[in-house]
Amino acid sequence: MFEFLRGKRKPDKAPEPGEPARPTARAPEDDPTVMRPGREVGYSAELIPRLQADHQALFKSFDGMVDAFGRRDFERVKAGARQLKSMLQDHLMLENIKLYVYLRQNLSHEAQEYQLVTAFRKEMDGIGREAMAFLDKYQQLAEQPELVDSFESEARRVRQIVHDRMSREEATLYQLYQASY
Repeated sequence: MFEFLRGKRKPDKAPEPGEPARPTARAPEDDPTVMRPGREVGYSAELIPRLQADHQALFKSFDGMVDAFGRRDFERVKAGARQLKSMLQDHLMLENIKLYVYLRQNLSHEAQEYQLVTAFRKEMDGIGREAMAFLDKYQQLAEQPELVDSFESEARRVRQIVHDRMSREEATLYQLYQASY
């Protein structure tokens, strides 16, 4: 009964015909975040220009939201926060799947660069959560006027954090994205 505790567990048998497959602890085969032989992310010459264009569009959208706040157009702030959140989610997903996975799979033999990529990804996860929390909070600005007092200072802080990060990303991380590994 407890053979698995003694390391003598028998292999699971295949399900009988018509019986549903048993769940496994492994990720589904279509999970793009799990690296498997033959499932590498390829190089794309358009990726870095696309990510840089995203950065510009994100800042333009963010600044438009702040301008709407300055005009006290809180409905426009709400719409801007919703739009910006969608844009940011798309950008982060593209970066996670196409950039970070590619760099990690191609720099696995370069310990220092691999650690740098891993640190950037971990940092971006935290910054992304912080930016999303800001956008979620201020989507409620029209319905929660008490948020008016904190908007400008939080917006400046979040914009600066994101700007600093994106500048470092473009200067350091994007330089590692090469076709010849």
